[in-house]
Amino acid sequence: GGAGQYGLRGSVPRVGVAREDYTMPHGLRVRGFNNTKAGLGQFVGKVALPALLFKAISTLELGSIDPAFIAGVGLCKATAFVLVLILAKLMRRSLSECAIWAVFVSNSNDIALGYPVFLTLYPPFAHQIFITASLQIGLINPLAIILMEYDATRRRGRAISTVDLALRVGWQTLRNPLVLMVLAGA
Repeated sequence: GGAGQYGLRGSVPRVGVAREDYTMPHGLRVRGFNNTKAGLGQFVGKVALPALLFKAISTLELGSIDPAFIAGVGLCKATAFVLVLILAKLMRRSLSECAIWAVFVSNSNDIALGYPVFLTLYPPFAHQIFITASLQIGLINPLAIILMEYDATRRRGRAISTVDLALRVGWQTLRNPLVLMVLAGA
């Protein structure tokens, strides 16, 4: 095994990366993604991550789901969300700021950080991380958006029905690729 052992195999990944660097930005622009950085973010958010969630949810064995684990994580996220909302409001912050802070506290990076840790330390719970991430995306974040929209509308002096606002945010949430793929995978 000298340096020549890796010959072609060692150069293929480098050529592949260079090819991706050339073709990916152009392909993303053609499909309506504006620039490389934004295009990559849009690709990850609208294609790659939804596909990962779909695969994870659709291949999850229902018998392996621990309802106590899901409920515990959901309760912790909801508690953190509500506590920060209350504390921020006590600090006389706007409702929009309170909602943003609450999302920051409750929105752990379950998939990117939690999944590898759970896969290593607690393998039976690893795939359930995708369900807990779905709770954040489908329930907690829309509630924060409703609070922010309500505050913004109230500040502009407009009247809006809370039901209409909830329906509009609910519809937008259902159209989110992440939520759609979780529902399709279920």
